[in-house]
Amino acid sequence: MLITDFEKKIGRPLKRNITVLGLDTASKSGFCVLKLTKKKLTYKLGTFKVDTKDTNFRYNGIIDFFQELIKPEYKVVIEDTFFRFNPRMYCMISRIGAIAYTLAHLKGCEVDYLYCTSARKSLGLKGNGKKADVQADFKRMIGIEIEDNDACDAMILAISGALAKLI
Repeated sequence: MLITDFEKKIGRPLKRNITVLGLDTASKSGFCVLKLTKKKLTYKLGTFKVDTKDTNFRYNGIIDFFQELIKPEYKVVIEDTFFRFNPRMYCMISRIGAIAYTLAHLKGCEVDYLYCTSARKSLGLKGNGKKADVQADFKRMIGIEIEDNDACDAMILAISGALAKLI
């Protein structure tokens, strides 16, 4: 799709000649590789989950996945974590984010942590709204059907990381 058409949909200018990887870390994590050339925007969405109760095996699987996913030329935007209810979940997603940050940094990537509320607000969405409502608004805004909620959040992070200037 043309970047100019997408910019009209989101009402914000985007950088050119950049590839941004958005990572929504969770027990099932979402990713979006958003590539912007001089004129075109392409994206790849996906999710990953390492299904095991073995903690070491889980983190080793995540490391292997990120080793393949993260490229040196990417700007990487990782959803920052916050403690809400479950301390074990908070620890796990914080570790996943730290693994992504470390691997991206070692590959020479520009890396940012960004709260989901900040990413949403940067696109003119309600930052503290219910996740399902915000995602529905986002999908309507961009006119793209995204089936997976985690991939949708990753796309919001990636687009936020590609903004020419935050508003």
